[in-house]
Amino acid sequence: EGSYSSRQLAGHPALEEVLCLAAAKSSCACSASTRCATLASGSRHDTARLWELGTDQQSARMFARRGSVHCVALVGGALATGSGASGQAAVVRRTDAGEWRDVAIPVLRQGSRVTGLAWLTSGVLLTVSLDRTLRQIEWPFGLGMNRCGVKTFRNAHLLAPRAITALAHDFYFVSGGDDGAVMLWDRHLARTSTFEHGDDPVCSLANGGNDNTFASGHAACTKLWDPRARGRPT
Repeated sequence: EGSYSSRQLAGHPALEEVLCLAAAKSSCACSASTRCATLASGSRHDTARLWELGTDQQSARMFARRGSVHCVALVGGALATGSGASGQAAVVRRTDAGEWRDVAIPVLRQGSRVTGLAWLTSGVLLTVSLDRTLRQIEWPFGLGMNRCGVKTFRNAHLLAPRAITALAHDFYFVSGGDDGAVMLWDRHLARTSTFEHGDDPVCSLANGGNDNTFASGHAACTKLWDPRARGRPT
């Protein structure tokens, strides 16, 4: 029940196709606390944009080095973008002055198109790419560092992975791909479970909020998963 109204956020040109969206809570001094959030978008025109929803104002615009921005991930004051043809992941962070600037290494080449991004914590970024590689990029003392460590798991899926999402406890995460596999991992890049391995490719994933449930999107259905139910969708 209830009604919804819509409003258009200024910033995207008429022909700038939006490919992906992400939102996160942000620190805000305005009175409309329910609207204190940051929205990020990525477009086919090599551009990522950020809006402060408390004011509906665009706060930043970033340009991909080359290729469409196919995925974005937002946590607090940090934004990660994944580009298409260039196979690059970039990270920017909002400073205390409210400006968005490159963090750690401005660009990390993945080797092939980045298909999914997720923040495990505010200092740990997860990526998957078409070459079947899963990466965990970590800043040892948070996002203020100018260096980072990268852990790589090659051949994470039999076919290209398409999505990744972190679960609520900041230790486990889930990946899914064209092989139909839904896989549970821990922070040490150890694969702990394969919930499903079928003919229905996994197109998208989303966590369930306050517990370790998550949803997977497929060509013809959406499934809700509870790891406590021994890997069967609910």
